[in-house]
Amino acid sequence: MGKFHAVHIGNVLVRLRKQKLKSQEQLAEDSGLDPRTIQQLEGNHQQPLNDTLYSLAYALDIHPVEFFRLIHEEYCKNGHWPLQPAKEEGDLS
Repeated sequence: MGKFHAVHIGNVLVRLRKQKLKSQEQLAEDSGLDPRTIQQLEGNHQQPLNDTLYSLAYALDIHPVEFFRLIHEEYCKNGHWPLQPAKEEGDLS
Protein backbone atom coordinates (compact mmCIF):
# COMPACT_ATOMS: atom_id res chain seq x y z
CA MET A 1 0.00 0.00 0.00
CA GLY A 2 1.31 3.46 -0.90
CA LYS A 3 1.79 6.48 1.28
CA PHE A 4 -1.19 8.74 1.85
CA HIS A 5 -1.23 12.49 1.41
CA ALA A 6 -0.99 14.30 4.71
CA VAL A 7 -4.02 16.36 5.61
CA HIS A 8 -2.85 19.85 6.45
CA ILE A 9 -5.17 22.28 8.16
CA GLY A 10 -2.99 25.40 8.16
CA ASN A 11 -4.96 27.46 5.63
CA VAL A 12 -8.31 26.66 7.23
CA LEU A 13 -7.01 27.28 10.73
CA VAL A 14 -5.47 30.65 9.88
CA ARG A 15 -8.60 31.77 8.03
CA LEU A 16 -10.95 30.82 10.87
CA ARG A 17 -8.69 32.23 13.57
CA LYS A 18 -8.49 35.58 11.78
CA GLN A 19 -12.26 35.61 11.17
CA LYS A 20 -12.73 35.19 14.92
CA LEU A 21 -10.16 37.96 15.55
CA LYS A 22 -8.03 35.69 17.72
CA SER A 23 -4.28 35.68 18.05
CA GLN A 24 -2.38 32.40 18.05
CA GLU A 25 -1.90 32.86 21.77
CA GLN A 26 -5.63 33.36 22.37
CA LEU A 27 -6.48 30.29 20.30
CA ALA A 28 -3.90 28.26 22.20
CA GLU A 29 -5.36 29.35 25.52
CA ASP A 30 -8.97 28.75 24.43
CA SER A 31 -8.17 25.31 23.01
CA GLY A 32 -5.82 24.18 25.79
CA LEU A 33 -3.00 23.72 23.29
CA ASP A 34 0.54 25.03 23.39
CA PRO A 35 1.11 28.17 21.26
CA ARG A 36 3.90 26.28 19.43
CA THR A 37 1.37 23.64 18.41
CA ILE A 38 -0.85 26.34 16.87
CA GLN A 39 2.16 27.73 15.00
CA GLN A 40 3.15 24.27 13.74
CA LEU A 41 -0.40 23.44 12.62
CA GLU A 42 -0.81 26.77 10.84
CA GLY A 43 2.53 26.25 9.11
CA ASN A 44 1.55 22.69 8.11
CA HIS A 45 4.53 21.30 10.03
CA GLN A 46 2.39 19.04 12.21
CA GLN A 47 -0.63 16.85 11.56
CA PRO A 48 -3.35 17.16 14.19
CA LEU A 49 -4.84 14.37 16.23
CA ASN A 50 -8.63 14.08 16.36
CA ASP A 51 -8.72 15.47 19.90
CA THR A 52 -6.78 18.49 18.70
CA LEU A 53 -9.26 19.10 15.88
CA TYR A 54 -12.19 18.99 18.29
CA SER A 55 -10.44 21.34 20.72
CA LEU A 56 -9.73 23.80 17.92
CA ALA A 57 -13.29 23.62 16.59
CA TYR A 58 -14.79 24.43 19.97
CA ALA A 59 -12.23 27.18 20.62
CA LEU A 60 -13.15 28.71 17.25
CA ASP A 61 -16.86 28.38 18.06
CA ILE A 62 -17.53 26.19 15.04
CA HIS A 63 -19.27 22.83 15.03
CA PRO A 64 -16.70 20.05 14.55
CA VAL A 65 -18.58 18.69 11.51
CA GLU A 66 -18.36 22.11 9.84
CA PHE A 67 -14.66 22.33 10.74
CA PHE A 68 -14.02 18.91 9.16
CA ARG A 69 -16.04 19.95 6.09
CA LEU A 70 -13.86 23.05 5.62
CA ILE A 71 -10.70 20.96 6.00
CA HIS A 72 -12.04 18.44 3.47
CA GLU A 73 -12.91 21.26 1.06
CA GLU A 74 -9.39 22.70 1.32
CA TYR A 75 -7.87 19.27 0.85
CA CYS A 76 -9.91 18.62 -2.30
CA LYS A 77 -9.20 22.11 -3.63
CA ASN A 78 -5.53 21.19 -3.58
CA GLY A 79 -6.15 18.16 -5.78
CA HIS A 80 -6.26 15.45 -3.11
CA TRP A 81 -9.07 13.18 -2.05
CA PRO A 82 -8.93 11.93 1.53
CA LEU A 83 -7.32 8.55 1.85
CA GLN A 84 -6.14 8.64 -1.75
CA PRO A 85 -2.71 7.05 -1.92
CA ALA A 86 0.08 9.35 -3.00
CA LYS A 87 1.76 8.18 -6.16
CA GLU A 88 5.06 6.49 -5.62
CA GLU A 89 8.04 8.06 -7.35
CA GLY A 90 8.13 6.75 -10.91
CA ASP A 91 4.45 5.66 -10.80
CA LEU A 92 2.81 6.86 -14.01
CA SER A 93 -0.71 5.56 -13.32
